[in-house]
Amino acid sequence: MMINKVGKNLIIVLAFFLMVTLTNAQADVKSANNLIEKIDIMSELLKHENYQALDLDKFKEKVNDYFGSDIDVITDSYCQNHSKQKQNYGMTNMGRFFYSCILLNSFSNKILDNSSNEYTQQLIAYNKLLFNDDDSAKKYLLNKKYDYLPEIVFNLNYEKDALLYETAVANPYVNQEDEWHFLFYNNSSKGYRKRFLNDRLLDKSYFRSLLMSLFTNWNVVQKDTGIQGKKVTILQTAKDKALIHLIKYRSYLQTDGESLERSQHLAYEYLTDFFSKDKQLKDRLEKNNYYNMGIKVLVDEQKIISNNHNEILENHYYTKSSEKHTNLLQKPDSRSSILMKLSNGTDVIKLYQKTTESEKHNEWLYVKLARDQSIHGYIHLSCLEYRQ
Repeated sequence: MMINKVGKNLIIVLAFFLMVTLTNAQADVKSANNLIEKIDIMSELLKHENYQALDLDKFKEKVNDYFGSDIDVITDSYCQNHSKQKQNYGMTNMGRFFYSCILLNSFSNKILDNSSNEYTQQLIAYNKLLFNDDDSAKKYLLNKKYDYLPEIVFNLNYEKDALLYETAVANPYVNQEDEWHFLFYNNSSKGYRKRFLNDRLLDKSYFRSLLMSLFTNWNVVQKDTGIQGKKVTILQTAKDKALIHLIKYRSYLQTDGESLERSQHLAYEYLTDFFSKDKQLKDRLEKNNYYNMGIKVLVDEQKIISNNHNEILENHYYTKSSEKHTNLLQKPDSRSSILMKLSNGTDVIKLYQKTTESEKHNEWLYVKLARDQSIHGYIHLSCLEYRQ
């Protein structure tokens, strides 16, 4: 009798377990179907807005370039656990686009309102820009220069459009926890962000915040991008080179009337702070000859000097024009006086200019000639090409 009673109880427990398992499985299927329906709705909306879905190989190439992600491991279920977080994104191979996780909860009854929902507008603009390089998306994002543009350029690594990039550089507003994007790309094979570092360092006041961001993240191996659960692996060589770049800059930086020797000593002190944080750093840098970035550490004198490769600290551009020459102007205005006519391919170096609320001002770069650095003026962005 006891055995029969135990057997009956076991059958009841097993039946209950199977019922719960079946219920959970049905819920998972329902949730998956609901997610697929929402992705289909977003896909149809994008098509209606003239989004051109790329072929799989091209989509894969761009996703890897921007996000450092492999689309072969994309799962549409990622956003189910991140739907309430603004800066988390899912991705789908079905329609070949990516979307804000919060968008999944922003529409109901299978209706997606593209007239008033800011995340819908974001969905359209982001995908048309990242994957189609669409001009209407560029205009939309320029009007959102404080909201979406920094995220596009810094967090999502879109640097192809000169005006979007320069406008974002002038308005680099990101959350403090995202400032590591100022230093490193999502795709670790690209290394550190030399171009942006130089642009930011044109304003001397930003040196310390950039150095502190690097110091804070020095022992961090991976950072969460918020994109499909992708974690960026920050290579040690990229961190080392970003550090040498900043230290090299500090060895030149003379603020508040300090002498060059004082600047070189402060650069040495900053470097030794990192030596204290990373006991292997000193040997690693010496073994790699400081990555041939042109600095020399004078231990006895406790200072750092930059003896060559100073162009590392400069952003160079080549002039280009459908005409035979490019005008170097006195002011950022096409009606301004022409200082010099430059032949195509002339090497110029970007200089510091104060930011302004005028969007037109971002269409011009203040530059000096590489061959004669006493000559400086303004050139329109359309007549310049960044030298990698």
